Amino acid sequence: MLDHLTGGRLAIGPAIGVAQALSRLNMTMAEARERNDEIVAFLDAALANRIVSHRGKYFSFSNLRLLPRPLQQPRSTTVISAESARRAARRRVKISTGFNATPLIKGIFDAYREEADTLGFDAGPEYFALRRRVTVAPTKDRARVYAQAVTERLKSFVAEDERLSTQAPDALAPSGGFTLSDDEFITGTPKETAQTIIEQCRAVGAGHFLTVLNWSAPLDEVAQAHELFGREAQRVNLLPSKPLNAIPVSNLHCGLLPTIFEIFGQGARLVVSSPVGIPDRFDLRIDRNGACHSSKVTWRADDQIGVSFDLPE
Repeated sequence: MLDHLTGGRLAIGPAIGVAQALSRLNMTMAEARERNDEIVAFLDAALANRIVSHRGKYFSFSNLRLLPRPLQQPRSTTVISAESARRAARRRVKISTGFNATPLIKGIFDAYREEADTLGFDAGPEYFALRRRVTVAPTKDRARVYAQAVTERLKSFVAEDERLSTQAPDALAPSGGFTLSDDEFITGTPKETAQTIIEQCRAVGAGHFLTVLNWSAPLDEVAQAHELFGREAQRVNLLPSKPLNAIPVSNLHCGLLPTIFEIFGQGARLVVSSPVGIPDRFDLRIDRNGACHSSKVTWRADDQIGVSFDLPE
């Protein structure tokens, strides 16, 4: 249902959890990984097939239907933790991570790309998402005040979490896992934060960016941050000057020559010279594979439009 509500943009992010949480269930990291592998295998099967059965070490069921069927075809994207980058590449699913310094994340993504090369498929920017904590305000000084509050809330959140005092039996040493890098916190005006986002995404080769603006702030501050970022950041060119995953397309009806910057399950984001004069509906032909989609414009910006593809009857 969520895939339908978001126009085919649902991403599923399974993770095994942290050692402190697993210890409360008397579960080892090894068991958690086994359970996670079973769940991911089931999700892959359920998203690709109308009826699925499973017989595993931890879960068993027969003739299960997933309804409604996902809008994305052939299946929804699965975003998994970056620690399993090479395994993710073998499954050809997308990955997302944060917390770590930008060079370390690039190394994780590079491991995925290396594995993809050995398997013979091109893992472009669309396979990677960078996740950061962004604090935005009308001025840099105000943003710094907000960011300090975010830091204090995060420290308080971690300090009061009693799970930190226990570990799963086979957990890594406390220094293992991930580090909370300064790169994790992006602070400033919409223009400043947008520029930092661009720089970090380019550095790691990520085509997607995930964030929660002004983390855990009062509702009015969060609402203001979303309105401000949505309004002001549109004035900044968020796309690389030569996007790595740009695909030339042609329009059969109105003579446009846009570029597809991003294709998702049942739609696309197009870079155009101007959204003015573009009809609400048109046929879009993708030159790379000759596919033709009946398309409907869902949003317009200064030099971009979003379209959804009509589903076949």
